[in-house]
Amino acid sequence: MPQRILGIDVGSYSIKVAEIERSFRSFDLIGFYEQPIGAAPAPGGEAPPAEMEALQRLFEEYNISREFLFTLLPGQKTAIRMIELPFGNFKKIDSTIEFELENYLPLPLEEMVVDYQIISAEKSRSKVLVAYARKGELIKFLNAFAGAELDPRFVGCEPVELAHLHKLGVVFPEGSYAVMDLGHEKTNLCLFLGKELQSARTMMIGGRDLTRAVAEGLKIPELEAEKIKLEMGQVGPEAEGAESIFAKQKYLKRWQISKQ
Repeated sequence: MPQRILGIDVGSYSIKVAEIERSFRSFDLIGFYEQPIGAAPAPGGEAPPAEMEALQRLFEEYNISREFLFTLLPGQKTAIRMIELPFGNFKKIDSTIEFELENYLPLPLEEMVVDYQIISAEKSRSKVLVAYARKGELIKFLNAFAGAELDPRFVGCEPVELAHLHKLGVVFPEGSYAVMDLGHEKTNLCLFLGKELQSARTMMIGGRDLTRAVAEGLKIPELEAEKIKLEMGQVGPEAEGAESIFAKQKYLKRWQISKQ
């Protein structure tokens, strides 16, 4: 029997939900929804977090099923470090990784939540990617879901989950390369060597900064710069082709309609 899965992305500009139908042999994207996030309440105010209100509006407006929710802790709320160990035994890695990480933490270990992924392991060495965040940040993030009567079954680390694209059958190039997710206020970047992840980072620069750069460079208002960025900005080998421009314009119209 097909299973419905919801992937929830809590961004700085909006909340996006991808609705996926998964069967034994395949999975299909059957819906995509977006809800802009309003202004955050003033410090000390009694109003619920803006993310909570946006989640409530989105699920009520589109009447989406609330089962099997998956989400990611935003990259700016996590830190990532690659740690090399002189052994490759999985049980030994699991029992020692937090103590190894403690040398790099600015806060006591008991105030942090830690997860890791083994990148490579041999008999005498291993490479482990460790992600960690303050417990208070994770609790605050989950409280926004709880306030909207949502209970995620999985919470991942945003930049690390981006690195799992190759598990979906994406053909990656040989040698070194990067996979980048450019958001509104931040950019997630994963560096690879073949299929092996080398590093993952979140940088606090995004599409908003590109808009401001266009506005400053052309000496025009930011609203006009945003329009130019959306209509003319392209990435890829086909960027200069007329067909690509036409296809992008049609896509933008559909996107604008879906946001109304």
